Amino acid sequence: TNVQFSLFGMIGFMLLMGMVGKNAVLLVDFANAAIKKGKNVNDALRLGLPGLGANARALGMGNSYIGLSDDASAAFFNPAGFGLLKRMEFSGGLQYKNFDNNTTFLNQETDYSNSATTFDRLSFAFPFPTLRGSLVFGLSYHTTKDFTGTVKFDGFNNSNTSMIQNLLSTDIPYDLYLTNDDNTTIFNGQLNQSGTILNSGSIHNWTFSGAIEVSKNIFIGANLNIISGTFESNNDYYEDDTHSIYQDTAASRAFISTGY
Repeated sequence: TNVQFSLFGMIGFMLLMGMVGKNAVLLVDFANAAIKKGKNVNDALRLGLPGLGANARALGMGNSYIGLSDDASAAFFNPAGFGLLKRMEFSGGLQYKNFDNNTTFLNQETDYSNSATTFDRLSFAFPFPTLRGSLVFGLSYHTTKDFTGTVKFDGFNNSNTSMIQNLLSTDIPYDLYLTNDDNTTIFNGQLNQSGTILNSGSIHNWTFSGAIEVSKNIFIGANLNIISGTFESNNDYYEDDTHSIYQDTAASRAFISTGY
């Protein structure tokens, strides 16, 4: 392509290739360690979901804000943008989330919603006085991902299958007084099946940032991140004798609840 590389360009290219190779090795090691701790592909997909960002102004400008980043939220987008600040700045933000869910289960529709208001951003920037150029430090907190979600289903199962039959190989039906001592049960389907799945959690970033103007209108910035997060999923499942088919039995309701 008749493109010439300088010595410094070649050195930079080799360093970049080395960083890519090293990062690939680190990702593989991290994935293997996560699998050993019981993580699975669902956890990887959950972490891979994109976040909305941490600033309403940035959301309105789209990706173009990365080239500007001239306020205290620069730590989330481009820390070099701190160098543009000439005065101390403090900002924060709230996030309101509302999730509506509609499911069809056994030909029956169920509507359900879940909402939450969270404090998702707090940023502080402090420019230090200099003879020329700029030197700015920042401290910020922001929520990068939110895992809030909900699913609810409800419907009558006309068949002779139920969760009770699926769990006969365990002690759960017996502990719920749904089987006899010989592990047999009179329940043979014809039950109303319903349940809810409530997810919550988020990823949090604490970031210490710095930016300096090394030459006129040329800024260099860096971040030091501390990342933490939580995820919780509560799953409740119910089977009810809503048609009173087993009304004469000692137990006419099964309740199974699991959570992790």
